[in-house]
Amino acid sequence: FPYEQAAAFPAAAGSALTFLIPYWNGDPATDTFRGSGLFWEQYGYVGLLPFLLAIAAVVVRRRDPVVRFLAGGAVVAHLLALGGNTPVFAIAFHAIPGMSHFRFPTRFLVFVELALALLAGLGLDLVAERLRARNLAGAAVAFVLGITAADLWAHQMRQVPQADWSAWTAPTGTERFLEQRRAEASEPWRYHSLDAQWVHAQTFHAAHGWAGDLAPYVWLRALLQPSFNLLGELESADGYANLVPRHYESVWGSEKEPGLVIPSGRSEGGEWRLRPEVLKCLRLFNVRYVLAPWPVSSPGIAPATRSAEGIHVHEVLDPLPRAFVVGGTRRAADAGEALRLLVAPDFDPAAEAIVTDDVALPPGSGASRSVSFARPSTTSVELRAVLDRPGLLVVSEGTHPGWRATVDGIAAPILRVNVMMRGVVLTAGAHRVTFEFRPRSVEIGALASLAGLTLLAAVLVVPRLRRHAEPVQSMLATTTRSA
Repeated sequence: FPYEQAAAFPAAAGSALTFLIPYWNGDPATDTFRGSGLFWEQYGYVGLLPFLLAIAAVVVRRRDPVVRFLAGGAVVAHLLALGGNTPVFAIAFHAIPGMSHFRFPTRFLVFVELALALLAGLGLDLVAERLRARNLAGAAVAFVLGITAADLWAHQMRQVPQADWSAWTAPTGTERFLEQRRAEASEPWRYHSLDAQWVHAQTFHAAHGWAGDLAPYVWLRALLQPSFNLLGELESADGYANLVPRHYESVWGSEKEPGLVIPSGRSEGGEWRLRPEVLKCLRLFNVRYVLAPWPVSSPGIAPATRSAEGIHVHEVLDPLPRAFVVGGTRRAADAGEALRLLVAPDFDPAAEAIVTDDVALPPGSGASRSVSFARPSTTSVELRAVLDRPGLLVVSEGTHPGWRATVDGIAAPILRVNVMMRGVVLTAGAHRVTFEFRPRSVEIGALASLAGLTLLAAVLVVPRLRRHAEPVQSMLATTTRSA
């Protein structure tokens, strides 16, 4: 991450007060949180009694090097959690290798909370020592643990809303419609929920948080927001919410940036007018059905149905297949220009692809849709292509360095095309193209784990073998001397 993204969502300047009063800045469960950043990322409450015991340990045992280490570590970690509110995070970001690979400065609260818990334990020891002579140590420890457990349960469970299980897992009318259409289709397709993050935020505010009636959230399941597709094994264009590679979120957005498709349009005359560039992305990414809480207007889509929950389902009239062949490429200097070209009015995704590397297609290359999925899965894909002319095979699935490709059994380089898709150059004729996800990081990790297990076995087993061997060696030595 650049510094601006790594330092985003820091703890608020006055967040230290939440160690004493957890809802000092309000409570998202009741939609009253008015602090900066994300509440649950800077929530560090460990209980009132543990916090006071930690302070007592610092005051009474301030000369103890362990106490000094824990207290100093807690202070430094909290300064880091404050991100750009102090210069500490910036200094660490530029001075410590690897800091650019972390996001959310508030994650350093882990070390603050660990230090507070350990200091609280030392403080509880002080209390127990003072009361041991009166035989009250056990009762005091039990009292502190019981009060702390009740304190944390009362506060933490407010952030864990609980809906009726049967209602939450029951299939929605939207799911039933999409599953029926999937069973009728011969080729795979995706769906997309328009502006899902915005709709979720509106539902949150309309329900005044989640401490009261959860019916709006139960209704919201029918919109099949990102990650909800996993319940019905349906394929959505944006798939999983958050924690995606940067070139994914540059198209589909995340909590850090809106991407190309948010907002998807504007309200006009009681309908949602879809932006042309969003429609182009939907077509390119094999989206056949679009979900929205309101009717959508666009020349490229048509109403399909309205689910029992009131979700409007629209069908994209001419989505591109999951895999197809183009006859030309358009060179982009970098990822930013590739995004601009992707939604440019003169870019036809069915005829050409955007690349950021120099790609020389064979002479006479042309577009084709004569590509079929023979064996799709989450970690491997087998395609069959029968081409009259050569071209660039485009697979509208995410690219990653872990993917490897073969064409007719021979390894082939994978190109990143259209910002985040996979591409392979093909000659004319019939081809069998396979993609397998085998990242080297997993192989290296497996070898490292095997080495670690071997070392652990040696540490545990070798001393035992030596202990068992000593009596035998002693007996042999005694027999040898006697002989």
